[in-house]
Amino acid sequence: MANLEQLAIVQRSVPEWNFWRRDNPLVRPDLRDMDWCRAHLRGVNLAGTDLCQSSLREASLSQANLSHSILYRADFCMADLYQADLHEADLYKSNFYTATLVEAQLKNAIFYEVDLREAVLYKADLREAIFYKSDLREATLEGAKLVGTTLYLVNLAHSNLERANLCMVSAVDNNLERANLKMANLVGANLYKSNLRGVNFSRADLREATLSLTDLQGADFRDATLCMVNFSGANLNGANFTGANVSMANFWNVQLDDKALLKKLIRESESSMKSSAHGSNGLVIL
Repeated sequence: MANLEQLAIVQRSVPEWNFWRRDNPLVRPDLRDMDWCRAHLRGVNLAGTDLCQSSLREASLSQANLSHSILYRADFCMADLYQADLHEADLYKSNFYTATLVEAQLKNAIFYEVDLREAVLYKADLREAIFYKSDLREATLEGAKLVGTTLYLVNLAHSNLERANLCMVSAVDNNLERANLKMANLVGANLYKSNLRGVNFSRADLREATLSLTDLQGADFRDATLCMVNFSGANLNGANFTGANVSMANFWNVQLDDKALLKKLIRESESSMKSSAHGSNGLVIL
């Protein structure tokens, strides 16, 4: 149960609450199980607060500080969290369905079985965050930062990750069917065993990415940078490689019914390997 004394302060006004927080920096607020539907809490300082099972549906929390907070089963459905700070927050089984998290700070946050369907995370900072069994179907992550982020058994089907930075992301065994990764940065990304059917990778940078044992049927790699990508064991049937740079890519044991295309891809890959192994004078560089 919430601390009634603390609750009374925050209910009076956000400025009074923030002053109280400033004067009591060592107190960890307890505001569990509260119904704050449609509450106006813009700029509120809830850092480190226990908000377990509280309802903040349609609440206004733009520029609020929720860093290090405990949000177990909290409900943020349709809430406005524009530029909110949730870094290192524990979001276990919380609900952000259709919530607005534009430019939100979510670095190192823990997303365990979180509902983020259709959430708007445009330019959100998700660096080194951890996602496990979370649902991000049709979420908007355009321009988001996911450098070093871990995603496992996550559903990102039909999500928009255009221009997102997924450098060194670990995204093993996820569902990204028909996701938009146009012009995304996937340098060194690990997408092992993921469902990537129909994904738009056009003009994306996938240098040294791991795509082994992935389902890439119908994927669009037009004008993508695929240098040193590991495609081993992947299903590439129907994939479009027009204009793609496949230098030194690994196509071992891939599934591709278009044998002429497969020969072309292997030839281009091997040709670049031979070129890189020779100097300008034709001698092998050891």
